[in-house]
Amino acid sequence: MLTIYTWIVENWKVFTGIFVLIFLLSMSGSITETLRGAKKGLKEVVTPLGFFIFITLAYLAYQLYLSAGDVF
Repeated sequence: MLTIYTWIVENWKVFTGIFVLIFLLSMSGSITETLRGAKKGLKEVVTPLGFFIFITLAYLAYQLYLSAGDVF
């Protein structure tokens, strides 16, 4: 058990690199799906109903922004 701990302590840079790589790879799938969703959303905004919904959501977001500004 002590030899495994010693080996990990001596090779901490390797473990750090592996964990950073795993972290970045796990995030890349989420970012890809988010960008694909944004692309679909942009296609929907071009339609009349999509534009109306986008304007409504933008107005609600603006009202939330103004109300949050009043609190601080």
